[in-house]
Amino acid sequence: MKKSLLLLAATAFAFYSCSEDEATPAKKNDVEVLTTLKAVFTELGTTKSDTFTFRSTDGAVFGRTTKFDTIRLAPLKAYSLSLLVLDESKQVVEDKTPEIVREGKEHQFFFNSNPLDLLLTNYATANKDSLNLPIGNLVGSITTKPTAGSGTFTIELVHEPVKTNSGVANNNRANAGGETDISVAFPVIVK
Repeated sequence: MKKSLLLLAATAFAFYSCSEDEATPAKKNDVEVLTTLKAVFTELGTTKSDTFTFRSTDGAVFGRTTKFDTIRLAPLKAYSLSLLVLDESKQVVEDKTPEIVREGKEHQFFFNSNPLDLLLTNYATANKDSLNLPIGNLVGSITTKPTAGSGTFTIELVHEPVKTNSGVANNNRANAGGETDISVAFPVIVK
C-alpha cells in the first residue's frame, strides 16, 4: 500500500512538473509606455505656434497627471496640427512619434471636438501610411469656430485599427476597432 501511494505521488509530481504550462515560457507582453502627448498648433500663413501638453507620470493609466494644458485658440483661424507622443518615464526621454509613423499601417489618430463646430478638422489633410490611409499625427487644416466658445478636443491614438472599414479613413472612430494607446480630452477655449 505504501509503495502504491509513493508511486501515485511520484507519477502526479512527474505530470505536474512536466505540464505544458510550466514547460512553455510565457509570452512577453511589450506594452508601450506613453506618458506625454504634445499638440502643436501652428496658425496657417504664419510661423506662430503654440504647444499644448498632457503628461502623466504613470503612462497609460493616467492617474498621476503632472501637466494638462488647456488649448487656447483664436476664433475663425486655420491651424495645422502636429502631434508628438513621448515616453518620459525613463531618465532619457524617448520620442515614440517616429515609431508610430514607421508602423503607420498599425496606427491612426482620431479627433473629436465637443461641441462639433468648436474645432473643424479637415482629416483629408492628414499624413498617410504606405497604403495611402491616414496616420493623422500631422493634420494640415483645423479651423476654429467664428465666435468664442469652449469645450473639449479629444485626440486618440488607436493601435491596429481596421482602416478599410467604412468611414475610418475619414475620422470615424466608431468603426475602427483596435485598441486605444492614448486618449486625451483637452479642454479648449476659443476666444
